[in-house]
Amino acid sequence: MTDEEKEAANNIFVHTNSGVGNKLVYLLTDGDTFNGETVSGMGQTVVRNLYWETVQLMPVSPDYHDLTDLLFDAADNLGMTSARIANIQNACEAVNID
Repeated sequence: MTDEEKEAANNIFVHTNSGVGNKLVYLLTDGDTFNGETVSGMGQTVVRNLYWETVQLMPVSPDYHDLTDLLFDAADNLGMTSARIANIQNACEAVNID
């Protein structure tokens, strides 16, 4: 494989290997139905603040199970309503990280 072919392959894999996290953010931001779960969009600002708070709480080497717990902790820290927290749960269930 030439260097150009390796570069092209890397550019493809960066998108195919990052699907779960991207789908979760998409669902939370814009809303959609996926895997039988309907998620309401919360908008870029709310989701950005949620993820910023989540990152502040993150331990070293978190996995998706940690992410689920941290999203709920962050939502609680931000004073999100029970409806928004339920929406986060729906999104996590949709991408199978609950």
